[in-house]
Amino acid sequence: MGNEDQVVATQGQGKRRRSEAAAEEAEEYELNLTQQYSHYAGDTDAGEAAVGLPAGPPSAFLFLDTHALSTSFLWEEDYTYRVVLTGGPCAGKSTALSMLRDRLRNLGWTVVTAPENATLLFTAIGGFDARWAEQEEKLAQMQAIFLRAQIAMEDNLLALAKMKGGKVVLLCDRGALDGRMFLEDRAWESAVQQCGVTEAELRDQRYDMIVHMVTAASGAPEFYEWGPGSKNPERFHDLEQAAESCRRGQESYKGHPYVRVIDNSTGFDRKVNQAGPDFFAAPHSRGGVESSSRCTSREGL
Repeated sequence: MGNEDQVVATQGQGKRRRSEAAAEEAEEYELNLTQQYSHYAGDTDAGEAAVGLPAGPPSAFLFLDTHALSTSFLWEEDYTYRVVLTGGPCAGKSTALSMLRDRLRNLGWTVVTAPENATLLFTAIGGFDARWAEQEEKLAQMQAIFLRAQIAMEDNLLALAKMKGGKVVLLCDRGALDGRMFLEDRAWESAVQQCGVTEAELRDQRYDMIVHMVTAASGAPEFYEWGPGSKNPERFHDLEQAAESCRRGQESYKGHPYVRVIDNSTGFDRKVNQAGPDFFAAPHSRGGVESSSRCTSREGL
């Protein structure tokens, strides 16, 4: 065997050893996680059921702050994942987004966040003009402005994120379809038409995962904040309107391959923490593309 052949053979052996070492590390980690999960839950199946996941083997994705999230074999390099945290008003989206952002950054991920642009725009103009509520044309025009701003912001942030390379996540506080939950169908259709896009494009070609958090107005009305004097004076929906908009929001993303709905059946802290379980199990599904090298998603709701 010549020197060249020896070099190639040595390199091949090195790659195999690294691959075997990675497999052993993953196996050891899975075993440790199983033990940790069994200790935590007492019973694996009961533990899965307690957090709303299917009974069966423990999920590595349940523990948001574990070694699993920092290993390259879980998520693909050089692909920017776009994830939407959505839901009705006063659902805990911003809190959940901050939690996910901080934990991911602590694990070495590049996290880009897209703020809720409606709040930014309303704050800039001094709030929602109540006279618009009865004017369908004004509402459609307003939503078209919001939608154009949302699309531009996401695309610009995505372009900046791609410049960084590596493992990148774009977390969106609401997505491009969220405006639909606050408008009647005709006004929403007008807004979308003004922007030159379709609902299918907004739903299927922009995001890899949707996390829908149910408004406090449905199940925890005592915690719902709205109107002047509240913690969110720009929020103008009463309890009934908030619950209806939340329902419409769930309808808006039906058909996306990966949707997770989190209700108010637990306390707020537990609710916010549930935004993380399945987060890293979602394949990249933007444009209907799924990666066979990553964990397959459960069926979308």
